[in-house]
Amino acid sequence: MTLFHEPANPKRSVIPVFPVPVYSGRVTEDQEFNDQLEREIEKIRDEDKEGVEICKEEYPGGYTSFFSKPHLDQEPQFKELTEQILRHGRFFCQIMGFQTDDPPLKVRLLFATINSKTSFHDLHRHRRSLISGTYYIFADKTSAKISFLDPKAGFRMHEAASEANQTIFSALEFSVQPKTGSMVMFPSWLEHKVEFQRGDRSRISMSFNLDLVNE
Repeated sequence: MTLFHEPANPKRSVIPVFPVPVYSGRVTEDQEFNDQLEREIEKIRDEDKEGVEICKEEYPGGYTSFFSKPHLDQEPQFKELTEQILRHGRFFCQIMGFQTDDPPLKVRLLFATINSKTSFHDLHRHRRSLISGTYYIFADKTSAKISFLDPKAGFRMHEAASEANQTIFSALEFSVQPKTGSMVMFPSWLEHKVEFQRGDRSRISMSFNLDLVNE
């Protein structure tokens, strides 16, 4: 399918071709909901001796259950959050032009992460999934941002003269400041990273991969 855009002004027009979608949504204002999730994640960390040891090598300064418990959507204490993730995920899919009924949208991975002070996550992408995202159980203005790299970065011939001159067409990175109770989603192929955690209180989140899956 080829899309055709009729310029509003035929004499002069700039068309945003092939934009990359990043979704930001509010999930809940219920503090007790997030407090309970935080307690559950701290309990998992305290009991996950294997995961803690792996994180010392693979994720220094923080903890993530990705290496040892990546399917928390199957645990009853995360059922309500899983339903919220799928609800927002179906909306995001529709925005991008994907149908979510046949095959249905499913959670491939759901894992918890605690970003303690000084921790960070290098640039990466999520393979073999359609959508990736994170729900923020606790985050404030001191919490590490999630930053996305322009997927065209490797093809650039010139850079903008200064940050002040950058526009949506020339910016190399785009960042989102996470907030408690919010969710960010993006195409899984989009490279992203978690910046250096400077806040004293840990940034606590649950990340996920979604895909259209036949049973």
